[in-house]
Amino acid sequence: MQKIIIQDTRRTETISLPSYEWSQVVVYKDLNIGQQRALQNYTDNFERGLAASQIAIKEWNLYADENTPLPITVETLEKFNEKDLMAIFSAITGKTTEELQSMGSGDVKKNTVNE
Repeated sequence: MQKIIIQDTRRTETISLPSYEWSQVVVYKDLNIGQQRALQNYTDNFERGLAASQIAIKEWNLYADENTPLPITVETLEKFNEKDLMAIFSAITGKTTEELQSMGSGDVKKNTVNE
């Protein structure tokens, strides 16, 4: 039987945050089953959205200073303004900012990313 090497097949997209012109945030467009299960523990949609964002951000070029990259954590995400968070939520969910806002501020549905 031929060996098959399992690789990360999640799709990514690179976005720029509205408040930081040269920013590059690479987000996964899909979450694996374990990540989706972990998000089911959240009852608050905004908290779920923050947790999903932390999980879905693969990398970024954001720094606290010249030598210190900002960690990709919920605590860091909480420092962003709504416009930047909505850009991240939009990239992850595939919904427009307007669609997300009509759901309520940061109200991200249970299945946070496209399948």
